[in-house]
Amino acid sequence: MTESYELAMYFMARHTSIDCFERRGRRGYLFMIGDELAYPRVKRSEVAGVVGAELDEDVPIAAIVRELRRMYDVYFIIPEGASHSGDRRLKDFWNRLLGQNVLYLDDLDAVCETIALTVGLAEEAIDLDEGLGHLAETGSDAGATVGRALARLDRRPAAKAVSPAPTDLSAPTDTRRL
Repeated sequence: MTESYELAMYFMARHTSIDCFERRGRRGYLFMIGDELAYPRVKRSEVAGVVGAELDEDVPIAAIVRELRRMYDVYFIIPEGASHSGDRRLKDFWNRLLGQNVLYLDDLDAVCETIALTVGLAEEAIDLDEGLGHLAETGSDAGATVGRALARLDRRPAAKAVSPAPTDLSAPTDTRRL
């Protein structure tokens, strides 16, 4: 019940360059989809054989995830109904590594909408209700699935302090046009 997600994470952490990070200092987004555990270590022999790079020693998965999070917001999508999706070990494993960034998707056909709305939430460009409304407006029937998957990521914008509008707009002010 394991796959080499750790090798993919190693590659993304150490062998990619992304414009948003390099030029603007903003992390990118990395989404993985799977239904198995990762191996506990990035094996130096596999890195040499697959990537062609030399490591002094194996790298624990927690260490590679820390490196990866320097450049990316990392999400792992577990599609319900896949071989191991109901296995508690799977959910515990990924929750320990990524916390709230583990998404449980009950309809894999909604993966694109889920990813798009996840980015919107992370950028604080939209809240969940507004995003679900946009999906409905476009005719998508993925709203219920996306809503369930992203409920714990909903980052509603904080209320902003606004000064009251002046009551007498004809009164002189100390404001001058520059």
